[in-house]
Amino acid sequence: MFYLPILITNKLTVVYFPSIVSITATQSSRRKFVDSYAIPGSAKLKIQVSDNVILRPKNNGDLLLIVKIDGIHGTQQMKNVKIRARWYYWPEDTSQGRRFFRGLRELFLSDHSEDHYVECIDGKCKVRTFNEYQELNLVMDDDFFWRFQYLHTERKLTPESVEVFCICKTPLNPDLRMILCDGCQDWFHLYCINVSLEESTRISHYYGAC
Repeated sequence: MFYLPILITNKLTVVYFPSIVSITATQSSRRKFVDSYAIPGSAKLKIQVSDNVILRPKNNGDLLLIVKIDGIHGTQQMKNVKIRARWYYWPEDTSQGRRFFRGLRELFLSDHSEDHYVECIDGKCKVRTFNEYQELNLVMDDDFFWRFQYLHTERKLTPESVEVFCICKTPLNPDLRMILCDGCQDWFHLYCINVSLEESTRISHYYGAC
């Protein structure tokens, strides 16, 4: 039970009430955290902590909403289940915008987290590291990659710099064809050295860009 002080005619009177309300509020605020969860009615889609998933967009034509699951929680009976979602930002979503060396499937892992109901999940996807993505023989529709983290309150990327290549001194873009110079062992964009894609297929050893 709990006590409620009431002031009556300049005297402080203490009355008590059953603590049902207090207990109910405490219980409802407790959340149960789990490592995995099977979403009902979603073709048996099972999600786990650390999975990357696509959220249902608000409007058709919007960029895909991709998040990393940092937690799964619900009531003690696992009702009203939500995920703690850490956002992947597209380059277009940042203050830097999209630059030509950003891959078409490049995302930034951010420090921006929100809770979303599991019913908002459209499906799973794979967000790989840059090196893992480069090693793929075939890129599927659900393949993406990241190499930068985005601090959304500070509006900046980390690390602030990465290795650059070519005469244009920019980071690698896995969507752009490059050729290795056998002289300096640096990589060069075909368009930066005026070499066509057809010409590059006939070159076994390349010198001259360095």
